[in-house]
Amino acid sequence: MAAKNENGIQLPQKLNNDHGVRGIAPVDVLINTFELNLKGAPDMVYQHELRFVGEYQMKKGREGQLETRELAQGPQNDECKETRRELHWSLWRILLDQNANFFGSEKNKFSYDCALLLYSVRRLMVNGEMREFVINAESLNALSVRSRAYLRSCERVKAFLTATEEVEVRNMKVTEPGGDQSVCQFLELLSTQRMYEKNQHFVFGNRMFEKNSVLQLQGICGKQSGILLPRKEKRGLGQKG
Repeated sequence: MAAKNENGIQLPQKLNNDHGVRGIAPVDVLINTFELNLKGAPDMVYQHELRFVGEYQMKKGREGQLETRELAQGPQNDECKETRRELHWSLWRILLDQNANFFGSEKNKFSYDCALLLYSVRRLMVNGEMREFVINAESLNALSVRSRAYLRSCERVKAFLTATEEVEVRNMKVTEPGGDQSVCQFLELLSTQRMYEKNQHFVFGNRMFEKNSVLQLQGICGKQSGILLPRKEKRGLGQKG
């Protein structure tokens, strides 16, 4: 029987199934996930912090002094973040090439998030140790126009590498509440590293878009040529529209 609420509005009758539970058939769910096979992975990877600092000449009145700026810091809009990602990847590759005696010649032994974290398959330093590198202005000329525009009048770039911790790749406790998330961070980074290397994608957070992709938009959108909008009639005072 239909019921009325306090405002006198008649509501439809509630369905009653005698508190029974109906069984339903299984439903297939399709998700775009992939299984990572860790059988061939190393037992341990070594985490480092890698910071790039730009050095600039001070403004007039303070000639001869250098001003430093953390290159990972800046505006948080998507365009600037993507530019910094491209810049940091290029600086890391220059650093790797110029210091092969320290890093070695096998570039696939590293994973870099283009901001702060660098992972290495082999130990580079003991935890807490810091090492400084210098990238001079001549090497910066090899950067893309976009990266050079972001650096502007940078005299040189210093890189500071600090060993932080060891990460157990096969640590199964990462799925437990309060578990070590460094393994997940490493695996997420490792799964996207190839896209950074090929430089064929724009990266915005966890979304990546192919640079050379072309999608045909449906219908008419945006500014079109040869289309005239109807003119509005001017009305005098006292005239009703």
